[in-house]
Amino acid sequence: MQLDHCIHERRSIHKFTKEDISWEHMAEIIDAGRYAPAAGNVRNMRCIIVRNKEFKKLVQEACPEQHWIEKAPVLVVVCSDMDQLKTLYGVRGDALYAIQNVAAAAQNMLLKAHALGIGSCWIGDFDEKKLKTFFQIENGVRPQMILAFGYSNEKPDQPALEPLENLLFFEHYGKRVNLKPQTPLEKTLEHAIERVKTGLEKLQKKKDST
Repeated sequence: MQLDHCIHERRSIHKFTKEDISWEHMAEIIDAGRYAPAAGNVRNMRCIIVRNKEFKKLVQEACPEQHWIEKAPVLVVVCSDMDQLKTLYGVRGDALYAIQNVAAAAQNMLLKAHALGIGSCWIGDFDEKKLKTFFQIENGVRPQMILAFGYSNEKPDQPALEPLENLLFFEHYGKRVNLKPQTPLEKTLEHAIERVKTGLEKLQKKKDST
């Protein structure tokens, strides 16, 4: 599957078929997380794979009002081993890098799952204390997210996206270039690139004239 299609077509799936996921595919999904960028090249992600029905029920109990979770064939509790990054980078390592590393790895896993034809969902709303108790997660390690995997039994629509021009600033935060093309910026990557180039050229000409 082409990367652009994988990025654009991935959806958060809440309804799964009963088909199981092979260990080979789960290994490929988890392995994709290892290739994500990581501060200090510290691979601090730790994954708890949950297939057992009773343990999935425990995960669901830690996730308020998300009863669909226990019906996913596989859950992965993704944790961050915080200590090494805290030792290397102090407060910033503990409060930022340890989280960023795991988040980047999780996104890789979601995209790899989609490329394999497997649906997924990122769950961030959970009771951390319950998860740590249920799975005997030691001090210095924090659950960051739960990833649900399974073959999709639904086809969610594309969610509304913020127009790309609303997310861009030039040179400093808050500074926009007023462009009014006939084609919406987000329609294709090619149009987006051309508009950004045009904006930069206009900005440079304005600087040159002052």
